[in-house]
Amino acid sequence: MNINAEKITRVLLALILVIFGLNKFFNFLPMPPMPEAAQGFMGALIETGYLMLFVAIIEIILDIFLLLNRYSTLILILICRNRFLTMVIKFRSYLVNERNGGHKSVKNI
Repeated sequence: MNINAEKITRVLLALILVIFGLNKFFNFLPMPPMPEAAQGFMGALIETGYLMLFVAIIEIILDIFLLLNRYSTLILILICRNRFLTMVIKFRSYLVNERNGGHKSVKNI
């Protein structure tokens, strides 16, 4: 029972991540509107011409390995590390913007 739950969870996570990785190539999921600062940042990453392509390729390769159950522990550690660092960076950017007068998408409580 526990092994089946682990397999189902691993496969679902891998499929979700593969879909979002392929979305970087084919743009089949609509992007929500972003704040102006985020648009500038994403525009700079896309203008490099290779960075977003590199990120997408690495993400798809890692997700396929996760789907095939190869190096799954290492891949899960890398995925969690990336998600954690993304949350920290977003929190810090909101914190800096709040100190400088607030951010439009963050309510001052």
